[in-house]
Amino acid sequence: MQSVVALSTTEAEDIAASEVVKEVMWLRGLVSELLQMKELKTTIIHCNNQSAVSLSKNQVYHDRIKHVDVKYYFIRDMIKSEAVDIDKISTNENVAGMLTKTLPYEKFNYCLWLLNMNITDSN
Repeated sequence: MQSVVALSTTEAEDIAASEVVKEVMWLRGLVSELLQMKELKTTIIHCNNQSAVSLSKNQVYHDRIKHVDVKYYFIRDMIKSEAVDIDKISTNENVAGMLTKTLPYEKFNYCLWLLNMNITDSN
């Protein structure tokens, strides 16, 4: 659970992405240790907020994001080291949507299809 208040959707997405990157780095360490691998491929993280993707990749100062806490810039270091990369995903292709909002049956079923978890219509 998030214990901070975001002042914008971009900041909220940036905070969430930062938490995801921390988890990814922990999992990469675990996989690396278990498989005794020194180098792992870059982990791709999908984000449906273009502003948050740009913020994580771009170190340009912008007046609109001056309130974003520096601790969330951890993502930039991980992108620079090529451990992770953040890519934009369209809202229509974002399967996480089925876990965060109410969807019409067709959209929910499409998300299941994206996860290879099709359900058959019993009608």
